[in-house]
Amino acid sequence: MARRKREPMSEGKKNIIGMLLEEYDIKSAKESQSQILCKRKIVQ
Repeated sequence: MARRKREPMSEGKKNIIGMLLEEYDIKSAKESQSQILCKRKIVQ
């Protein structure tokens, strides 16, 4: 199955992502992944 061509991200989506990164003080994808794993451990 062929992959769909990605369309550029809208300005609104970029703003939302930027706000989330700022709110949670995320500097890298690796950092966000470790934050998610920590939250999962707390919930379980």
